[in-house]
Amino acid sequence: MNFLLSLIFLPLNLLFGVSLIWSIRWLLFNKKQRYIFKKRNIFTPGLVPRFKNFILKKIRGTVQDYFDQVDDFESHQGYIYNWEKKVYLKVYNATEFIDNIRYMPTSVADWIRNAISFIAKDLSSRFLRTFIPYLYEYYAINDKIDMIAEKIDLTVVEKYYNQYCHKFLIYFTLLLFFIVGVLNQILFLIIV
Repeated sequence: MNFLLSLIFLPLNLLFGVSLIWSIRWLLFNKKQRYIFKKRNIFTPGLVPRFKNFILKKIRGTVQDYFDQVDDFESHQGYIYNWEKKVYLKVYNATEFIDNIRYMPTSVADWIRNAISFIAKDLSSRFLRTFIPYLYEYYAINDKIDMIAEKIDLTVVEKYYNQYCHKFLIYFTLLLFFIVGVLNQILFLIIV
């Protein structure tokens, strides 16, 4: 009788393993927002649709933030200003050898260093504030972002997941939970 009772462990462990993998798949690829007793289920929509929307919002927000900084020349904050300042400081530090030229007055050497650094900063500013927006408009990057949003179809991602991951996860889980079930069965028979 104890042996027959111990046989229950094997199918229960296999059922638990398979339901675990299927619930992981559901949590990844569920497309709809579900409600339980008129309360939003926090696990819906799945991680992949939520991640897709998050990435696209982040890309659009970053592009918009960049263009806001491009239009604001007077602001002394933001990453474009920081890049320009880094270019200025890097060139200024790289031209330190000018101070060591003999018979050159310090004020002239400092003026030359500042002029070279300002020219480099101005070139980087023109590149960041005019050429990159020109490339953005020339290559219609905004349309390409919208095209990517349409092309990333969740059914394709789910198909690849099913083809390359889900099947092998099921096999691995069945093997693992079969071994755990046999060990539970042996442990039950030893204890009883």
